[in-house]
Amino acid sequence: MATFGETVQAARKEAGLTQARLAELLGMAPSTIRSWEQGRSSPGQAATVTSLAAILGLDEGELLVQAGFEASAAEELTVENRPTVEEALATLAPAAIEVSLFPPADLEGAQEESPVRVRVIEPPRIPITIERVVEVDPSYVEIEEVNNEYRRRSFYTVLVIVVLVLALIYAVGKSSSSFSEWWDSLMDMLDI
Repeated sequence: MATFGETVQAARKEAGLTQARLAELLGMAPSTIRSWEQGRSSPGQAATVTSLAAILGLDEGELLVQAGFEASAAEELTVENRPTVEEALATLAPAAIEVSLFPPADLEGAQEESPVRVRVIEPPRIPITIERVVEVDPSYVEIEEVNNEYRRRSFYTVLVIVVLVLALIYAVGKSSSSFSEWWDSLMDMLDI
């Protein structure tokens, strides 16, 4: 008799699925499928084995037994013990959907030719108010004292730049007259 991993691997390859694709269909990691096929582990839930059997087209009961579940777990999931459509829908959203196979004649909007009638019941609307309670320190731009300090610094910076420019102009003017005197004396010495 083949092991659970061997059965899954053979059925997966026959179905033309990769480990990654099978894992995606089951909502698991590819490493989990790899671990099952190598015999290092098996599924921990019968529902996972049931989904796996449905995807790979295998017998559910045999696969459950191969995975290490008791035969009673396989019997519990037989067709006779599965919930009806109404029961399954009721577990999904019991307050939002009303389903009946043969509804009363007064059901609004029911189509006569269909034996299944579905009516969606609007849930009550509850107003939700979300308040943001976050205390944030004001930005430095919003504090008046800081703004005044930046204005003072800007004024003093501009004043210093103006003084430095004037000093540079004065120095260049003085040096150019000194330079021209030095140049003239150099030329006189060289007698050019």
